Amino acid sequence: MMKKLACLMALALLLAAVGFAPAAMAQETALYLDSTKFQLTGDTEYKVRITANAAVKNDLAFSIEYDGETYDGVMPAGEKETFVTIFVKAVEGTSKTKLALLRGSGYRVSTSRGKADVTVIGELKLVAGQGGMTVAPAGDSIRVTFTMENNKMLTSPLALELRDVDGNVLDTKSFSKDYEQASFKFTIPKNWKGTNYVALWLGDKQVSEDYIVEIRKEIPAVCSVSTDRKAVAVSVNCDDGNMENTGKWLELLDQHNAKATFFVTGRFADKNREILKEIVDKGHEIGNLSWNYNSMIAMKFDEVLSEVEPTNQVIFEATGGYVPRLFRAPQDKWGFGLNTMLDSLDLTLVQWTCSSGDTEKGATAEEVYKNVTGENAAPGSIYLFSNASSAFDTMDEILGYYVQNGYEIVTISELLPDGGFTIDKDGVVFADE
Repeated sequence: MMKKLACLMALALLLAAVGFAPAAMAQETALYLDSTKFQLTGDTEYKVRITANAAVKNDLAFSIEYDGETYDGVMPAGEKETFVTIFVKAVEGTSKTKLALLRGSGYRVSTSRGKADVTVIGELKLVAGQGGMTVAPAGDSIRVTFTMENNKMLTSPLALELRDVDGNVLDTKSFSKDYEQASFKFTIPKNWKGTNYVALWLGDKQVSEDYIVEIRKEIPAVCSVSTDRKAVAVSVNCDDGNMENTGKWLELLDQHNAKATFFVTGRFADKNREILKEIVDKGHEIGNLSWNYNSMIAMKFDEVLSEVEPTNQVIFEATGGYVPRLFRAPQDKWGFGLNTMLDSLDLTLVQWTCSSGDTEKGATAEEVYKNVTGENAAPGSIYLFSNASSAFDTMDEILGYYVQNGYEIVTISELLPDGGFTIDKDGVVFADE
């Protein structure tokens, strides 16, 4: 028993000698910097985050030193983190300096995270991507998207504002990354008319190109023509379909003294330049079907351009100068404003009155024939066919039906009125008086 007591007394003396006496057994508060490396922007304020290893019992005063200046802070009772605001001086180019927690009463400074290296960048180079275009009526809620990137990782968020030309703030977004695609949402003011511009601003500096917001009512696609002339238009979509059928189409049209409009994709045109030349030489019409035949339901103006302009260029080159004036939306899908965008490119959006259904799975010749004849045959109608038709053998019979019933078979442009025209909400074209 005496031996055990002697051992306990010796252990107590040893603990006291190394600073672990019972009164000192409680954990000492340690303070840490949030990081050991910082990148900051010159001529700005920055909030330095200070953390403790445990919540403090009472308010704890401490100090930090940055760039030769001392800043005082307080860790509130019951908390284990707080912030101290420092001022980062303006620099030319980049500058290196130090940030450190200073020793004080009631806490110790972490040996691993008590000091930090700081790189100060003279100017934040924020690029907020390219502008774009949205077409919508006043009062609509729209989103505009910018790709934002800068020359460094941000250590504190930036408040970016979407403003109109009068400086009105339409939306704000916090940006704290080195790269992000961000959408800004706002309701178009009812008093906006025609062409309007919005842009991103950081403080007093515009950091994006102008984004165009065009205020217009949607223009419907052409689907049929109101006419006294007993004529119909045959249109043929050409994507990656059967080239042999395209040649057969030209032969059939010759046999029936008919003209047609061939809507071609850019990829089809690029692979089949000779057939495009033959189409034009025979007096037929070529329309633009986009480059890739992708849905345009959510495309922005620059994306529409990337589908339309290269296709027009290939058609122009392959035919020795033919310029398409008609456009057809792939998959019969497009978003609000496409027609207005096309109008700025001198193109008219044309869909169809009746589809032959000749590419539908399991479509029979009888079904295809019925879809575009009989009660579906009417002056001013535009019919949709495909060079990938699974029922091509009935095309001769269909063209014969139109001729036998007194219809002229013409291109879409020939069917449209000379001079100006109006398109109603159902896509019917009426000649202007």
